[in-house]
Amino acid sequence: MRNREKILLIGFLVVIFFGLLRESIMSFALDSIRQSQSRLKVVEGKAEAVDQEKNIALAKLQSMNEWKRQSLPPSPETATLVYKEWLHDLAEVAVKLSNVKVTPERMSVKRNKSYVGIQIKVTAEGNIDRIHQFLYRFYQTDLLHRVVNLNLESQQNQGDPILEMTLIAEGLSLQNAAPSLQDALFARAKLVAAAEPEATSLTVDGTEFFPDTVPFRARIDGEYVNVTKIDGKTWTITRGADSSTAMAHETGATVELAPIKAAMSDSTLSEFASLVELNPFAKPMKYVPKLEIIGTRAIARGEVLLLEAKPTGFDPKKGKVVLTIEDVAAELKELAFDQQTGKISWTAGEKVELGDYKFTLKAFSDAVPEPISEIVVVTVRNLNTAPVIEKVENQTAIIGQEFALSIKANDKDEPANKLAYSLAEGAPAGSAIDANSGELKWTPDVSTEPGRVELTVNVTDDGSPPQSASLKLAIDLLDDAAQFTHLTGIFSADDDRQARFYDRSNDKFIVVREGETLKYAGIDGFVMAIGRDFMLLQIKDQTFRLELGKHLRDLKKVENQPRKNVRNSSPIVPKPVAGP
Repeated sequence: MRNREKILLIGFLVVIFFGLLRESIMSFALDSIRQSQSRLKVVEGKAEAVDQEKNIALAKLQSMNEWKRQSLPPSPETATLVYKEWLHDLAEVAVKLSNVKVTPERMSVKRNKSYVGIQIKVTAEGNIDRIHQFLYRFYQTDLLHRVVNLNLESQQNQGDPILEMTLIAEGLSLQNAAPSLQDALFARAKLVAAAEPEATSLTVDGTEFFPDTVPFRARIDGEYVNVTKIDGKTWTITRGADSSTAMAHETGATVELAPIKAAMSDSTLSEFASLVELNPFAKPMKYVPKLEIIGTRAIARGEVLLLEAKPTGFDPKKGKVVLTIEDVAAELKELAFDQQTGKISWTAGEKVELGDYKFTLKAFSDAVPEPISEIVVVTVRNLNTAPVIEKVENQTAIIGQEFALSIKANDKDEPANKLAYSLAEGAPAGSAIDANSGELKWTPDVSTEPGRVELTVNVTDDGSPPQSASLKLAIDLLDDAAQFTHLTGIFSADDDRQARFYDRSNDKFIVVREGETLKYAGIDGFVMAIGRDFMLLQIKDQTFRLELGKHLRDLKKVENQPRKNVRNSSPIVPKPVAGP
């Protein structure tokens, strides 16, 4: 082999060697790089996990710090006291709910005593709008709390009913929360000077626990204000914040910090209006438009007609109702009408003719396709006078016996009004009067003591306006002497027949003869005949028989008793026998 060939062969072998060597070196180097990259990825993954854990820890720490700031005071007893007071003020002072009662419910210790749940029960009354405000202010406040239970009840379902609210609120008291610096849940100060509703600055004292930076929100009574600038004790404020109403505040009024959750800093009360509009406690209003006329349409000469036109049942969303008056009778030309209030007035002159006079009222509204009309008839009549009751003398009634008396009255108006009779308050028990006839009846109970009883009878007409008259009636109550008055003897001498009675209750003798009148113990009768052991009495148109030994209450009615039984057939002139 020639030298040239040898050199080429050696060069070729060298190239192959170094090519193989390079491949080996590159493979080794790449494997090392790959291993390093793998180890780097593992390290980077661990670092990312550490960073993630760090971020989670930082987030938890931040949340814990936020919770500590939002927490109730760490002492459960203090937390209960200040949370209860804040809820009461929110319901009664800020939102104006009524009948507010706030009572502690229970405490619940959780998670190794790291925090305590403080539950407070709030009961109050208000319409849906007030309760909506309460819930909005509750959730808006920067506190670690929630509503555990809410119950609303309504006793009616028309219009805007008053609801009875029962709410259980729970606030958290973290063990490591910052202690309360005042005897209140939030910082408080006092007004140094009174503030009128239009004032844009406040002078306050005791603001050391309030924020140093603005803006922040505070509450004075029921008004919320935004504090936009602090200059010593002087605050520049925006009045009536968040749908509250600017109002006057007296010197010494409490100013309380009202912190707002960051998530609700841009929220407004109006954004929660759907709760009010979709009130589940009221039935949808059914609108039935009509025109009511309030007042008496009948008057006398010289009197003033006073009426009021009141449109009702119109949907307010359809616009305002406009009232007009048309077709007024000539006699009513002086009639006055206030279109804004619907009030109508007119004086009937002394010379106006009696009769009816008309005018037409109309109510216009987009809620109705056609105006609602009402024809008003004004009646001019004579002046209504009170009834006249006939005089009644003092009366006598017997205990245990029915007393009856007809009360007479008349009405002098033309045409005469219908009269109604009644007994005034204080009439004796069991007494009654017929409302139409005036017939008074009363049976005094046997337990009633003798003596004078007074009652009043009222008589009222149905005129316009109704007029009344009264009659005071005195009734002397007597024991029933009739049941103690016995027929004890019958005597006859020639044609003189006598019947002798003895009243045991009064120890008194009464003697009557045939043809005389027996008027005693409530008995008023003509003595028709006296027999051997009986006597006959004619009381009104009826005949009664009384046996010897019986008392006057034992009189028995005799059916179809002929007049010829009278012993003396000649005309008999009654001779009254005096008696009580």
